[in-house]
Amino acid sequence: MNSGLRNGLLAAAVTAAAGGGLWWLQRHAEPRGVEIVPPPTPSLMAPTATPTSAPLVVHVAGAVRAPGVYALPPGARVIDAVTAAGGLNDEADLDQVNLADHLQDAMRLYIPAQDEQAPQAPTPIPARSSGLDLQLNGGLIQINHASQAELETLPHIGPALAERIIAYREANGPFAQIEDLKRVSGIGDKTFADLQNLITVD
Repeated sequence: MNSGLRNGLLAAAVTAAAGGGLWWLQRHAEPRGVEIVPPPTPSLMAPTATPTSAPLVVHVAGAVRAPGVYALPPGARVIDAVTAAGGLNDEADLDQVNLADHLQDAMRLYIPAQDEQAPQAPTPIPARSSGLDLQLNGGLIQINHASQAELETLPHIGPALAERIIAYREANGPFAQIEDLKRVSGIGDKTFADLQNLITVD
């Protein structure tokens, strides 16, 4: 075989091998598909806000070491409010208090002292409001004999105004009629209008 023919056959063989290799690579190459991105796991997702209950705000008064207004968690009991107020003092009368009672938001909790004539249901005492349904001992507040604590359960009557009511009746004698309450400094027509259905002089 002459050299020219041999070189031609060798070139043809190389070309065929190269073409076969390219065909094999094209046939076995990994197809390119659509890339699928997995969804984020729950741990990577933004946390959702968890609703929280509003605290109970109560006014603790009477025979406690630190009377005042306290915010307590929902479901709190009377014992929790007493603890927040520094605990009972030495004059507290536990026989008139239910320490396991439930608290209500905006209530006024009064802890009576020993030998003190306390309201029939000292815990809880409803919060002062302008409503006309506030009653004590199943009736009206007797303004000629009510203690300061009892007077403070009336709407608009705080410690200072309750003291002025007591001081007025001690200096001037008992009230002859409920309208006489307007003679006490700080009790005007508007305040008296919210009190008139809740009080008596009988």
